[in-house]
Amino acid sequence: MAMTKPSDSKPVLPRCHLITSIDRFADARGGKPKIILLFLIICLYRLANAWVIRTQFDPDEYWQTLEPAYCMVFGSSYQNDGRLIESDNANSLAYGCALTWEWTRRWMPSNTTTISDQRKNIHMHLLQAMHGPIRSYVSILPTYWYYLACRSFFEWVKRSSSVRLKYFVHQHASRIISKGPALLHAVIVAAPTDLSIWMIACRLENLDSILNRDQSTSWAFWALFFSLTSWFHGYALIRTYANCFETACLALGIVLLGPELFDKPQGHTAHQHRSKAKVAFVLGGLSACVRFTSLAAWIPLGLTVAIRSGFIRSAFVNSGAENLITKKNDRSAKKESTKRISFSGEYFINFKEMYRTLFGLCAFYGAVGIMLGCSIDRIMYGFWAIPSLGNFHFNVLLGLGSLYGTHPFLWYIYAGIPAICGALLPLIIWDVYALSKILFKDTTITPNSQPVSTNARILLLVVIVPYTMLHSFSEHKEFRFLLPILPLLIVVAGHQMAQLIHTIPTRRKSLTVWISSIACLFLNFPHLVYLGTIHQRGPIALNQFLADEISTKTPRDEPINIHFLMSCHSAPLYSHLHIPGIRIRAWHLDCSPDCRSRHDIVCESDAFLDDPLTFIIDAYGNDNNIGSKVCNNKENDQCIDKQCEEHRSKEIPNFIVVMQDDAVKIEKILFHVLGMHHVASIRHTIKSLSWHRKKYTICENPSSETAFCHDAVTVLSLFDIDFEHIEVYQQSNCAMIN
Repeated sequence: MAMTKPSDSKPVLPRCHLITSIDRFADARGGKPKIILLFLIICLYRLANAWVIRTQFDPDEYWQTLEPAYCMVFGSSYQNDGRLIESDNANSLAYGCALTWEWTRRWMPSNTTTISDQRKNIHMHLLQAMHGPIRSYVSILPTYWYYLACRSFFEWVKRSSSVRLKYFVHQHASRIISKGPALLHAVIVAAPTDLSIWMIACRLENLDSILNRDQSTSWAFWALFFSLTSWFHGYALIRTYANCFETACLALGIVLLGPELFDKPQGHTAHQHRSKAKVAFVLGGLSACVRFTSLAAWIPLGLTVAIRSGFIRSAFVNSGAENLITKKNDRSAKKESTKRISFSGEYFINFKEMYRTLFGLCAFYGAVGIMLGCSIDRIMYGFWAIPSLGNFHFNVLLGLGSLYGTHPFLWYIYAGIPAICGALLPLIIWDVYALSKILFKDTTITPNSQPVSTNARILLLVVIVPYTMLHSFSEHKEFRFLLPILPLLIVVAGHQMAQLIHTIPTRRKSLTVWISSIACLFLNFPHLVYLGTIHQRGPIALNQFLADEISTKTPRDEPINIHFLMSCHSAPLYSHLHIPGIRIRAWHLDCSPDCRSRHDIVCESDAFLDDPLTFIIDAYGNDNNIGSKVCNNKENDQCIDKQCEEHRSKEIPNFIVVMQDDAVKIEKILFHVLGMHHVASIRHTIKSLSWHRKKYTICENPSSETAFCHDAVTVLSLFDIDFEHIEVYQQSNCAMIN
């Protein structure tokens, strides 16, 4: 029975005010000015997002982006053989440099192999690439260029006669260096990803015969809204991860490949590909240089584009064949017309066009992107390096990625995807279930067998599923590894939300949109605020405290020494401690694979966590001397005797940073032997919750005469929150030179 459309019986009510306000700036038919205005609004939102985030998610955010870029611009650098050399900055002071093993990994040839043999033997170059660095400089180029601009600015300020400007830069240089890259990535990575999500949904909405006629809902609106309010986008996308660069490349690449992926196949007459499609696969090649696992998304994209390019409409085939055959002495044209195979009446398959697209577009321009990325690494490293190949060798062939944590095979299915999707998970499951019903009900595989928007959503799943499955084979799993497919999941969720709004009676749609929007905010923003401002805030606040404390000192030739006695890469180093005119030397505990993969070697971080007291004795002095040293006179500033000082293997630093639980075990040595005094307790993360008790104070080791206590934070006079703290100790005034 034919159903009467609502538009035939009564006029459609205008859209709700929330959708109208967005579409005022986001109308796909409004041209470039409105798109640019929408992009600027998204940039402002992401800048505010990046400014609010004051916590650490994962050490790679700093150690794989900020620290290498800082090392190249301000600090020291590494030669091809891994030796540390000072930077050649003529007009600036050479500051510290901290590169992890991912950047200093090198292949050392045997003594029997000569240099000439290495240059002539391809096998030697392959070994050099496989055993070489596993991190690419491609993803850190924006941060590198930003630091170059900062260095030029600092040098200009140094020559300036403005005292106020010099004082401002001296006080805030650490924040400019540490926070600037996140703000930059908010504009060039996060905002383009949001805009790409909207553009993908716009294209698919125009292909949807139902949603395109319904003026009371918008697929593009919901996709953009879900992206802006996603807790994981707000928490991770604005950070300086290589995964964020991979996410932006994939989202933008799908936008550039829109006609090839989503539009109905029309056939190619000149065998030419659009420039945007070429740029898309160049981005795919650059993404593969950064992380070889991105091929799990780009290979399905390339195969999809190639297969769809071979579908030719029968009308085009008939007219094209007639024109080709009428040409005299054109044997190649006749040969081309006979190679088109009938498929299902309306479409024909041209295998030659598929091969031409697969190798001439996808593979060729992907290889161009890979060569471009390798050229960038060649300039930065000083030798030919293929970080993706080194990454593959380390994580797949050697299987050493498991040294940094393991998870079950299906962890991404039952934990990873549900966590990053959050409140969108029911919509995604609903839409996938609807697609599965369509696929199992109709097995016809012609391009016109299903609505175009349905085929487009299936293509998104063609990218999502292989990407998730490939990452599942790796034992080491992290939430951020799924970040590149989250925009595609958001597009799927946006469709289901628009479909749901479409089925609601017209008079209730506006109220439903407002309720859904408010519910989405409440289901995302509370834990985004918690994770972005409270959880693991210690490392960032710690470095801000140290930078403020050190910046008040007069610049001097001797460096300030800071020892971070914490677990592996617990805090960023020089990129968050930059102070013009003051050199800082930091020491962090080693946890590289060289010690983790060998049973006969104990990593420094593991040794300290297992027995902090013994580690301190071995690191700073002889067991007998330190064990017998006691400062009876607490008022005496000179509390470190010369005999004990002679046996120390490491110089006593100006600052020692240690976690709260470990500080209790070594506080006597820190106070009485090393001559340190406690200067700060910095909240790191929530340790425990309890019912409120009056005057509730947590004291570590209350029997100790040097115990320090922390007041609990009371919430609504109901709960007491006990925070885990990072303790900071400073050398006594007798040893601290101001």
